[in-house]
Amino acid sequence: MNSLPHTVWDYIIQFIPALCLKDMISVNSYFFNIAMDYRYRQVSLTYLNTRMLKTLVRLSDPAVAHRVRTVYIYPDFLKEDLFETPNALQRMIRRGGRNLSNPGGLEKLFSKSGKCHLPVDVLVEWIQDVFSGLQNVIDYHITWFGLPALSRNPGPLMTALFGTAHIRRLTLTISFTNIPALHVPGFSELYHLEELQILVHNDNNNNHNSPKPVLRPDDAMLILSQLADVINNTRGTLRILSIGSWGPVQLGHLLQYIDVLPRLEKLFISLPLDTRFLGDPASLEQFLNHKCSTLRVLGLRAEQNAGDVTMAAVDPYKLAGWFQEALQDVSLSKLRSLEISGMHLPPEVCVEIVSTFGRTLKSLTLTGLERSTEYIEEVVDVLSASVSSSRLTSQCEASSRGLERLRLSFVTLTPKLVDLLAERLPELKELTLHVKDIVPSSRSRRGAALRKIHGYTIASQYEDQMEAFFSEMETRQYSKWKLQDLNIVLSSIPDAEFWQPYLEHLFAECVPSIARSQ
Repeated sequence: MNSLPHTVWDYIIQFIPALCLKDMISVNSYFFNIAMDYRYRQVSLTYLNTRMLKTLVRLSDPAVAHRVRTVYIYPDFLKEDLFETPNALQRMIRRGGRNLSNPGGLEKLFSKSGKCHLPVDVLVEWIQDVFSGLQNVIDYHITWFGLPALSRNPGPLMTALFGTAHIRRLTLTISFTNIPALHVPGFSELYHLEELQILVHNDNNNNHNSPKPVLRPDDAMLILSQLADVINNTRGTLRILSIGSWGPVQLGHLLQYIDVLPRLEKLFISLPLDTRFLGDPASLEQFLNHKCSTLRVLGLRAEQNAGDVTMAAVDPYKLAGWFQEALQDVSLSKLRSLEISGMHLPPEVCVEIVSTFGRTLKSLTLTGLERSTEYIEEVVDVLSASVSSSRLTSQCEASSRGLERLRLSFVTLTPKLVDLLAERLPELKELTLHVKDIVPSSRSRRGAALRKIHGYTIASQYEDQMEAFFSEMETRQYSKWKLQDLNIVLSSIPDAEFWQPYLEHLFAECVPSIARSQ
């Protein structure tokens, strides 16, 4: 079997589930390498048990270490109540060094109560030695929140990998109060980092049920500046930045502390709905205009301030006013894609955001709550006005052709909606609709478009209105629409799997450009 070309084996493994590939080490040398890659390309260091120690033993072997591409670390293994070290065993470990490759020896490191006899200093040094051999890691995930007292600060340990591997993507999920314990200067060693995702858990908010004291404003500002330093230390190579929070974080102050990001192309940021935590509107304006003017993709998400029992009800007019003031002077000439997750964001705010950036957009994504046809019409009007303005001023020739990609979630699909999109967005090439309901213009109309499939058992109250919808749509022809790819996701339609192919066929008939592109 070894004599077969690798291209043959490459074809064969496409039909083998990954879980099966992991156990095919003994087939031949080709499958050995594939199986080893599947086994060790992703490792986790989380809970202190025999399995974790066995993982460390295997990673100490360079033949295994070079296969690791992704590492997850969560310092639960450093909790104080996990360790008890008898003096005799401690002396034995010191005499024997870290030669713990014997599986039986690993079992003896745990007492019957589950506590580990291995000294915490030895464990930390062991992990650091393992990290020094993981030179091919490109994806690193650090999680540090919600833990009780630890036996030692895990910050230096978790950043030890920075100086070894060429990490390209880093995900940092951390408690607000743990940020000072990070070894922030270590982030300057991330010479190859392209993507940074930060999610801050604020466990020192105004929740009166929290046993932790509320931070003083000066201390909170200092922590925000340290978080900004994490970002600033990667500014030379950073292309993608995502900032989110679970709990209130003073967004405006954080943005002020961040330096210019000269290579940033994609920014995803969570905005608190409570204007108390949004800060000065000028902070967002200055950040977008002066610190990330190279942006091509911008994602905005609205978040409730979790855990803050004193949070006032969201005032949509006040929030809309804040965004209007923050965005009125923003100009991102290179922006081509805008993503808005408006689960909690008022429609007026979404329209305001689209109005700000519509002139240069080629792609727009609106997700979250159900979108009415009236709301979509307002968004389309804003986009059309922006394109017309761009053509008149000749400021952006590339964007004057209009929107090319649109994704809408939780819409009611109607002939009126299709007419609107085809007429007002003629240059649209890709359209994705997450459909919550399908409704004809007139529910009284019934057609014969689906009578050929009445032989199937359709246990659905939607059958009549679906027939009426098909009957209306089959009379339409959108010959000037340049749409090439239409993806309709039926979120909660009864018998969705049955209707899906008929909808695809219907729109291929109504929109000739779809059929031509297939």
